[in-house]
Amino acid sequence: MPVSLGVSSLEQVSHLVIIPSFLKELLETFTKGGITTILPAIKTLDERLGGNQVAIRVFSHPDAISLVDEVGVITATSANESGTEAECSTEIAAERLGVTKFIPGICPNGLGSTFIRLEKSDDEKRGWRLTIMREGVVPQPDVIRWWTIPV
Repeated sequence: MPVSLGVSSLEQVSHLVIIPSFLKELLETFTKGGITTILPAIKTLDERLGGNQVAIRVFSHPDAISLVDEVGVITATSANESGTEAECSTEIAAERLGVTKFIPGICPNGLGSTFIRLEKSDDEKRGWRLTIMREGVVPQPDVIRWWTIPV
């Protein structure tokens, strides 16, 4: 599975992905770090990063934000194995994976981020099609409600 890119702001990946004009407002409406957005790549990237569609997550944890501010964009992946029940404690997830070094933390509200994919589409609202790929901390009905408000 492709990894996501972790950032402190969308500006850090503006040279890699197409960022819709409404995206910052969408992300600011919900729990910080609560949405991972899959966006079209400006130029095809390595398949491990998603190729033509790249997942971007703006971090909420101050240590993660400091890290990407210091070193730049980082690859980030779930601490859970695909297909298994999600664990929101980094300590428990690290133990399951046999990882000895990790930053202690708990997912806000006990859930991971909600994954949404945005694809350019002249036939859709705002010129983009929104698809919810996985519901997480931000409930699907809340995303749909935001998406359907008049522009």
